[in-house]
Amino acid sequence: MLRLTGIIVFAYLLGSIPTGVIAARLLRGIDIRRYGSASSGGTNALRVLGWRAGLPVILVDLAKGYVAVWSSTRLLADAGSFAPESVAVLAGLVSVIGHIFPVFAGFRGGKGVAPSAGVLLAVQPLAFAFCVVSFAVLLAASRIVSVASIGTSLLLSSTLASLRWIADLPVSAPLLRLGLALAVLIPLAHRDNIARLLSGREPTIGTVTPNDAREPENRELTSVERHPGGP
Repeated sequence: MLRLTGIIVFAYLLGSIPTGVIAARLLRGIDIRRYGSASSGGTNALRVLGWRAGLPVILVDLAKGYVAVWSSTRLLADAGSFAPESVAVLAGLVSVIGHIFPVFAGFRGGKGVAPSAGVLLAVQPLAFAFCVVSFAVLLAASRIVSVASIGTSLLLSSTLASLRWIADLPVSAPLLRLGLALAVLIPLAHRDNIARLLSGREPTIGTVTPNDAREPENRELTSVERHPGGP
């Protein structure tokens, strides 16, 4: 039990590393959660910091979920009477929770999409591939990132169930439970986006519009914010 507790704590702390907050502080001297969608996740990092900073933020966030699973199965594989796959899924889910509610950033983090992808890549590459395709199709159809994210999380659960009970593929019970958990957790993390969708204010790809963040995403940065270290 002590070792399992260590796995859970490590996974949460790993997920809590606020990649977007750190990148924005280092590159612009700003709190990214005061711009754009007020999230520290990869999508807002792309919007506020540009792709050169936003893409690494997404990749690091994805790696957090992957490493949480990897460490539980490789470094701390012996978790007593608990099944290794159940421990791996639990560690991955806890890392996603840490990303959304990071202890290192006042419990205000991202939406959990990138670390969830990393978890799926580690525990079930086929499910990861499905999510990539699903996300791309929904994004192309709607041109709204939140729609693609929420839709993929909901489709994941039903698809995993279909693969197990209809296609008779080896989809484990822990993976099914992970799918159900993400189908609840990711839409919950997107509740502000859902409110904007219902009111018709959610921006599409390439648009820059004011929103509910403390400072609008199209606000011109000051010279101090552009060059926090000096001229």
